Amino acid sequence: PLIVIVYHKIPLPYTNGTNQRLKALVEFLRHFYRVGLVVPVWRQDLNELSNTYDFVWFGAHHDNLADKFYWHVSGWLKSSWLKIEFKLSRRKLGNPLLRFHVHAAWKLKQICHEHSPNLIIVEKIINTVPVVQIAKKFNVPTVLDVHDLYAVAESGITASNKSRFPGIVEAHELDLLRQYDALIAIQHADANRLRKLLPEKPTILAMHPVKVRADSISSKRNRRLLFVGSSSQHNVHAISYFVENVLARVAEVYEDI
Repeated sequence: PLIVIVYHKIPLPYTNGTNQRLKALVEFLRHFYRVGLVVPVWRQDLNELSNTYDFVWFGAHHDNLADKFYWHVSGWLKSSWLKIEFKLSRRKLGNPLLRFHVHAAWKLKQICHEHSPNLIIVEKIINTVPVVQIAKKFNVPTVLDVHDLYAVAESGITASNKSRFPGIVEAHELDLLRQYDALIAIQHADANRLRKLLPEKPTILAMHPVKVRADSISSKRNRRLLFVGSSSQHNVHAISYFVENVLARVAEVYEDI
């Protein structure tokens, strides 16, 4: 059986937390399935993914002037054809959360025709409309690996999401979420929120895998704490919570911190 994963970018380097999680998910799935990856554009480091995926497909090249010219012209033609073939109306494509990666969508259409995948997993909601419409035509179930909640999160719409997706409201996100056969959440809070808002949709919890290395509390070496992460809201919240609620308890055990 074949699972196809659609992503709007190349999931490298593996030092990125999101890319680490996807890599671990794929490694698990490959115990039971062949797994292929679809990305919009070719990049030289795509070869690094050959050990992680059974197949890696890309929509087009974007290296030199000729490639860029072909990218834009062929993209316009593909976009026009896909809109007609799959009845992609201006309303469907006008959702603020949507990003229409036409070359990846076109490649996915070819893959569905030639390889008949058993399942399509979409990484992040922004790829929803063209991918789901293509999958429906070929009778392939679709699952959304949610990653982030933008408007329906418990905290509501943050200022950063308002800036990234102007005009976003909760209905926009729910409209896209409803199009999937199942949803994958990355944390308990998101899974509970999705189950509450969309009780008819199966919601799977696939948390970020973390390998913990045991350490001896008797070690006498100097200790330093390093937190590595972006300025995303969840990272800011995590390190703030750690400093305010956990660090003092750690210091009780490790007196040299």
